[in-house]
Amino acid sequence: MHMSNKLIIEELISNVENNKDIENVIIIPKEISRNILIQMLNIDNTRNVKIYYKDEYVFKLKNEDKNKFIKNDFVFLRSSLENTNSIFDKYNLIHEIENINDLLNIFFLENNIYLNNSSYSSNDILNKYNYDLLSLESKIFIEILKIWIEKSSETSSTFINKYVEFLNSVNEKSSLKCLHLIDYESFYNLEKNFFTNLSDISYVYNCHDNIDYELKPNNLNASNYESYDFDNEEEELNFIANDIEKFYKKNNNSIIALINNDRYFSRRLRALLDRKNIKINDNSGWLLSTSSCCAYINTVLNYFINNNNYVNLHDILISPFFSPEINIKTKSEFLRLIQITIKNDLDCEIDKNILNINNKNPEIIKLNNKFIETLNPECNCTADNFYEYIIKKLEEFNSIEILTEDTAGKEFFKILDNMRDLYKSINKQYKIYEWQEILRNLLENKTFTENNNSNIYLLNIRNTSIYRFDKIYISSMSSKNYPKIIINNFSKNNLISSELTLNSNIENQETIKDFLQLKNSSKNIFLSYHKSNLEEIFTKSKFKMYLDHFLNINNNNNNNNTLDNNYINKDKKNNNEIELPLNDKFKTLTYRDIENFNSCFYCFFNNINSPRFSQSIISRNNFTFGRFVHEIISCMIKDKVNLHDFDSIKNSLIEHTNLKTKLFYNKNYIPYEVILWKKLISKIANYFYHDNDKKYNFLSERKLQYVYKNNITLKGRYDLKYSINNNHYLVDFKTGYTDSRSNVLTGVSLQLPFYSILDNNINFFEYLSLNVSKNSIKSTLFEKDDFYDSTKLIFNTLDAINSLIINKKNLLVRKSSSGCEICGHEDLNRL
Repeated sequence: MHMSNKLIIEELISNVENNKDIENVIIIPKEISRNILIQMLNIDNTRNVKIYYKDEYVFKLKNEDKNKFIKNDFVFLRSSLENTNSIFDKYNLIHEIENINDLLNIFFLENNIYLNNSSYSSNDILNKYNYDLLSLESKIFIEILKIWIEKSSETSSTFINKYVEFLNSVNEKSSLKCLHLIDYESFYNLEKNFFTNLSDISYVYNCHDNIDYELKPNNLNASNYESYDFDNEEEELNFIANDIEKFYKKNNNSIIALINNDRYFSRRLRALLDRKNIKINDNSGWLLSTSSCCAYINTVLNYFINNNNYVNLHDILISPFFSPEINIKTKSEFLRLIQITIKNDLDCEIDKNILNINNKNPEIIKLNNKFIETLNPECNCTADNFYEYIIKKLEEFNSIEILTEDTAGKEFFKILDNMRDLYKSINKQYKIYEWQEILRNLLENKTFTENNNSNIYLLNIRNTSIYRFDKIYISSMSSKNYPKIIINNFSKNNLISSELTLNSNIENQETIKDFLQLKNSSKNIFLSYHKSNLEEIFTKSKFKMYLDHFLNINNNNNNNNTLDNNYINKDKKNNNEIELPLNDKFKTLTYRDIENFNSCFYCFFNNINSPRFSQSIISRNNFTFGRFVHEIISCMIKDKVNLHDFDSIKNSLIEHTNLKTKLFYNKNYIPYEVILWKKLISKIANYFYHDNDKKYNFLSERKLQYVYKNNITLKGRYDLKYSINNNHYLVDFKTGYTDSRSNVLTGVSLQLPFYSILDNNINFFEYLSLNVSKNSIKSTLFEKDDFYDSTKLIFNTLDAINSLIINKKNLLVRKSSSGCEICGHEDLNRL
């Protein structure tokens, strides 16, 4: 076995050439793109190799079809999670299937568990490995794990059980094969042992070198970098597109890597380059939901299931996938007649009467007949029924042939087939609109790849570090995108007990070391960041701040004490220390401002002094859904509904849900959270109805204000207030993350303690967590006396801020690699 610290692609090509007389087999983990590896080897005319993913090669050696096991696993897991008689029925776990399946595989691989008929019971296994799983997700995972252990033990038919069995088998070593193991450090021990024992000749390639960048910043060469900060997304996109065009024109054989963890930004950049006739290879794949064919299919379903209006009708007819045998002139005439009939009310429904156009043109009549019958979205049907409906509709529109010739279209039909097969075995019925939502979510999580002859590749950091490029562009470098995070309930960090991970669903996928190692892949690296997309303000990634910081230090060590001309940063200041003056804006504070002051001066200053950007009412994010829920409950309270009547409460919530859905969301996109919210309404109604003979004086969405030392005004707004006997309760609704009890009591989370200062008459404070995914309501109740330490902290903070304002003292910060995780600054004059 041989290990090298050289660039992987160069070392790999050299080793293949040295062993060209025997079969060369490259083994890669699933995170490495096989397509890009093939293309890079082809550029060097290295063709006498075979490339396999780890599990793919193991199953090939055993002459087994791994896909058969994987498909059966997903069918079984989905069936278990959707079984209405199971403990999982009250949770919405369907979107977590892939995460859960991955974790099951990790558990088996890490612990080398192979089960057969003589194995231990599930309890024996769990006791043996003593996993301390404490969160709610952990408890659910334990129950799923028990089912998985029993299935593996009874039939030995799960993918991971077979895989572990094969990895433990003895294989005769081969002297006729040369194995190349890429990203070897990511292999599990069981896999390492298996592959290194397969051949007398094997090479190991690690994606990380041994340089300690944190301690040795001087190994970075400033002349290799360009760094830009832009005010908005449009500026950054146009600058990058123009820069790529200039660079590419100098040498159209240049090999360029584009790294961007924001898929929306990547799509915009691809469109800009496409206009310049510059193509991109995206080997990680584009989301199927963004393809033109899936947009067409979704619009067809929207028209016939949700909203048969002119806008959807228009989008169907102008699509190249719709009835290509009908000429565009006829389609345009049909649309013109419809628009005249509905008198420009584009959102009104197109019913049968409107479609009865008095026109003798047979093609117009033909089009007319295609759009007469729509579906009742509330009707129940099976997966087979839904599948047959889509296929029938696409056949009526003569779309099948052209869709099957489209790259994304082929992938769509695969997803549709898999969806039918998965749900067919479960034999469960859903409403027609729910089937559409299930399909939409599947498309949102699947990708398709369009390969072309371009030398420009859209990659992630890990894949880029393997190869050599003439230039690397790393863009949209906000803290939201770098390090890239995957947020899900069933991540390894969220299940295994530790102080750092119990309250977090976040798994980091990239490190500063991964990022800095890109210097080995190119001598020309472009970094860029934008402050705003006109809806949100972004903070800069610590990756970029780290590099900006150390390159500035290196350049300041030059004799002329100025920046190298090849290194550019629009916002770079000569003085590393920054003074932040407090003006009258800082005399009005919220609880969030107090939290920011206690954690980071720069965040405190920036969030008060910088302009706020409002989010679109139809933007698909947690903020919108949270506001949606708050307004429904507020309207129900303001209606003065009879809280002694459960049905009145429930009906009011349903009525306002329907009204707010139209206000908050685009008609063509109602997120799945809204459907889950409707299922939770009965529990919300019961919360208000419970102890209704004791509760009185309900108030909703009222402002609070308190003046501190005649100089600082504290402001807040509560969600709900009510009274029981002589006690007064204040409630804050949470539809997302809820602060832990310990964080509230220790002063990390100050919202409720802050409200106790603003309204001294409140006796009890409550967080009410509304979890639509789990169909649950959870109350966390505090007494006013619980806030002694946290309110003391608030007053101390207010004294510090008040003193700074009165004495006209500035806050002092500086950029630092050890600074705030959000903004990268550290405080220099904390009191």
